[in-house]
Amino acid sequence: MGFQLFPAGAAPSPSLSHVATSAAHGEDSPYFAGWKAYNEDPYDAVTNPDGVIQMGLAENQVSLDLLEDYLREHPEVAGSWVAGDSFRDNALFQDYHGLDAFRNPRRTTVADLDDVDVDVATAAGRVHVVYSLSKDLGLPGFRVGVVHSRNDAVVAAARRMSSFTLVSSQTQRTLAAVLSDEAFVDAYVRANRERLRARREHVVAVLARAGVPCLRGNAGLFVWMDMRRLLGVDGEATFAGELRLWDMMLREVKINISPGSSCHCSEPGWFRVCFANMSLATLDVALERIGRFMDKWSNATVGKINYLQPNRHEVNFSAN
Repeated sequence: MGFQLFPAGAAPSPSLSHVATSAAHGEDSPYFAGWKAYNEDPYDAVTNPDGVIQMGLAENQVSLDLLEDYLREHPEVAGSWVAGDSFRDNALFQDYHGLDAFRNPRRTTVADLDDVDVDVATAAGRVHVVYSLSKDLGLPGFRVGVVHSRNDAVVAAARRMSSFTLVSSQTQRTLAAVLSDEAFVDAYVRANRERLRARREHVVAVLARAGVPCLRGNAGLFVWMDMRRLLGVDGEATFAGELRLWDMMLREVKINISPGSSCHCSEPGWFRVCFANMSLATLDVALERIGRFMDKWSNATVGKINYLQPNRHEVNFSAN
């Protein structure tokens, strides 16, 4: 006797949003095409200095050494997560891709719900926080995340799903010990914030000298690079032109960056450039390549276009 999961005549599945069904971030999108190009020809300072540099990965590696040092100094909590190449390889192993803002702008967290002048019972049931250690601690390979919700149905569903993705007891023990050490956590957050701030300021300054402004920001693992003026030389800027420019950067400059269209940007010509997933030396090589590309473009367009000043208007990068 056969088994039928859904009875005949059952109601059809609910429709997915355009974000879920969009090809902008699917398997055939520039996002994954860039990954493929990088995987086939990865940059290495010694063995492949002309390879592709991965700047499409929003990953935080700038403070992983602090975690490695902690595990060396506390072998009782490290278990088999011995600091060194094996720890780093496991901590970073993943196929995809934070911190509090540097200037502390106003923000509302799930912890503030009881203080908001709304129907708390209604609001609490509709606010769900999904968080992982991938960004703040730079541990995407550990596959540890949290779902915080006051909606019993959401919690129940997450608990059932977690049966297929349980975190090992060894990993839980190690991370619980690390996160319970308040002195270490406070020092880590301070150091990591300062390193990311310095890295971001470095990237923005170098790109500015190359004639490439960035959208003003105060936090994160990447900058939004404004290359709109490269699209308007022969006519109106379009997303098709943005993708041609992205392909040129990938194939000729050997830089994998994310076109804004793959992040649902509302205007062509913006690119997401990640800076925290590599060493400073590799980052400088990438910035030098972008600088040479801009020099070449400027020389080819002398007399054809007036350079635009950095634009401060807001651009929508949401996935709505």
